Amino acid sequence: MKKLVRVSDHAIVRWLERVRGVDIEAFRAEIVATVQPAVDAGAKQISVGGVTYILDGAVVTTVSPNASPTSTRINGIRANGVTPKRGDVGRADFHRAIRRGRAHA
Repeated sequence: MKKLVRVSDHAIVRWLERVRGVDIEAFRAEIVATVQPAVDAGAKQISVGGVTYILDGAVVTTVSPNASPTSTRINGIRANGVTPKRGDVGRADFHRAIRRGRAHA
């Protein structure tokens, strides 16, 4: 009887990197640039461009597609498709943005 062969996620990543020539570090840098404002704000998640990034402190623990590809959310706060900048993600700044019509909950 044949044994069932399993391939770990680590092996898949290394195969993509070493056999197929995929630049994993470029993807890592893109993710870091995407989530840095949320990490700086102490957020637990951020959704950008249809993708939700789940954070544990400064570590991205998982990534998954979401239903709205054009919205940006930090801890459930949507910013009308515009990625909030570092100063825009605090509660006071967010409420200021709502009053100005630039964001909504």
